[in-house]
Amino acid sequence: YRFPAPCAWDALEADAAALAAATGATVVYGTLAQRTPAAAAAIAAVLDVARWRVLDVNLRPPHAGREVVLAALARADFVKVNDEELGVLAGWLGIAPDAGALQARLAATGGAGSLCVTAGAHGARLWHGGRFVEQPAVPTVVADTVGAGDAFLAMLLAQLLAGAAAEIAMARAARLAAFVASQPGATPDYAAARFRD
Repeated sequence: YRFPAPCAWDALEADAAALAAATGATVVYGTLAQRTPAAAAAIAAVLDVARWRVLDVNLRPPHAGREVVLAALARADFVKVNDEELGVLAGWLGIAPDAGALQARLAATGGAGSLCVTAGAHGARLWHGGRFVEQPAVPTVVADTVGAGDAFLAMLLAQLLAGAAAEIAMARAARLAAFVASQPGATPDYAAARFRD
């Protein structure tokens, strides 16, 4: 990946409209968007008023500062990482590079109550609501993996927030991620209803 700078998201602001929209809402935030102090401060202010804070870890060197990532992790109610990011976090936290070990550490420190670890063709694992769900990957012919993880998380959260069981939410998220990976570009057109059955 290449991340030119400056970008608009380097100058995020937590103005009155942003804070009003975030108050009592679910807020999804990443670590990459916190590469400038101004953006990190804006995200922190938004998280202060959010109801549910969802961290999508984005370790994209050279924007993968340990302090920023661990601070973001400490604010999260729900964490999504991929297998590679899990290994980095495990090293920083001094735990085994294992999803179960990260989930146990988060639970023991009063941090995120939910953890999702994605592993591409090896599927995904979710700890949520006191339950563990393992979801196999949906076979697909890969055209472009960019955007598949974001689509997975978006469907997973939408389903969980709508009250779907974790197994159903994970299955729908896996189907959408497979579709996005099968298409060129990060945001192919689709009808969401197609992935709900």
